[in-house]
Amino acid sequence: MRSEQLNRVIDAFGPSEAQKQRMFVNITGLSSTGVRRKGGIAKVLFVAAAICLFTGTAYAFSYTDLFKKIFGNNIYLVEDQILFPIESVSGDRFRLTLEGVLSDDYSRAAIVMVEALNEQAGQELKDIPSNLEVASLDPNIRANSTSVVELDHLSDQNSKRFMLVFRSFDGPVAGDLEIRLTADHSLLTLTAPASATIPSVTIRLDEANYASADYVPHTVVISPLSAVVIGHERNVGYAIPNPSVTLHFANGTTIDVFKQETGFGGSRFPEEGISTVSARFERLIDLGQLRSVTVDGTEYPIKANESN
Repeated sequence: MRSEQLNRVIDAFGPSEAQKQRMFVNITGLSSTGVRRKGGIAKVLFVAAAICLFTGTAYAFSYTDLFKKIFGNNIYLVEDQILFPIESVSGDRFRLTLEGVLSDDYSRAAIVMVEALNEQAGQELKDIPSNLEVASLDPNIRANSTSVVELDHLSDQNSKRFMLVFRSFDGPVAGDLEIRLTADHSLLTLTAPASATIPSVTIRLDEANYASADYVPHTVVISPLSAVVIGHERNVGYAIPNPSVTLHFANGTTIDVFKQETGFGGSRFPEEGISTVSARFERLIDLGQLRSVTVDGTEYPIKANESN
């Protein structure tokens, strides 16, 4: 059995409110040069809606642009992996619309819009963030974190947009997400599919480097969205440990994964010998330009076509 006390996410490793604010200022202010749009049209997934079903063709490019306003020009690195499940459900006072999902193996980012359907509901829009929830339908994920961030620059008087993020600290997420809006004793729910994930790079570490260490990381998974380190602890201390991880790119730039403004989180299941830490990148990275990863002083080169 998993220890009830040890299977919780260590919230202290997450970003502070000030860090979150700086993070989103940085993200929404990105202007990248030298990044070219990949060929192909973003996938459009038509989902049966409770109230109405929009036509997807006219919205495909505008919704890519919607993600661009959040992630910057680097969104074109992964535009073919964005799902556009144009699904909407309405109640007496609000309409909840799922506008897109971007995901890797361990995290899901969904954009939703909440619209007020009458004047009284419009006055209550300010309270919506506390009434929005996102959860995984995968029963195997028991350690996770979620966040709801209002996208002020994409909202207006009668509607608000939010980015809902689900992060697993347990294992890859296999199931869909459920998005819930509770308002005036009514419940609106949408299902966010997560069947398409962005490519990732998996690096197997040399465990011989940790022969006498209390903490032994053995796998690093890197996607354009985040980095995840999986390992185990021979002796369990108070804080969940993390290795030093630095990414090296072709243009000479580097990212110190666990020293970003976004912070990081983790979980441990000592009965199963698992310890996981992960961090979200401050901006989308180009895996095609990743040349090597240094973990605790040992450099691991990235081979061509190594993406999963």
